[in-house]
Amino acid sequence: MSNLWYFTFPTMFFALKAERVLQNTPCPFAMVPVPRALSTSCGIALRCEKAEVEPIKKVLQEHNVSYSGIHCLAETRKQLARG
Repeated sequence: MSNLWYFTFPTMFFALKAERVLQNTPCPFAMVPVPRALSTSCGIALRCEKAEVEPIKKVLQEHNVSYSGIHCLAETRKQLARG
């Protein structure tokens, strides 16, 4: 088990904008459905490892990408893709 971090977004617009701006960075991340432990509604979250949280926050802030929250969940480790 390892801890993975999730950024949630207020709208799909911001989730897609986050994906677009982060594709041009070396930060590994994955866009995934919001885990049920965080919300029972539909949506997309950005999943990353702890070391990437601060760099991703910085990029999102620089590009005016709003996010609702940052959450940590313990789960089986999954391979993260680059952009």
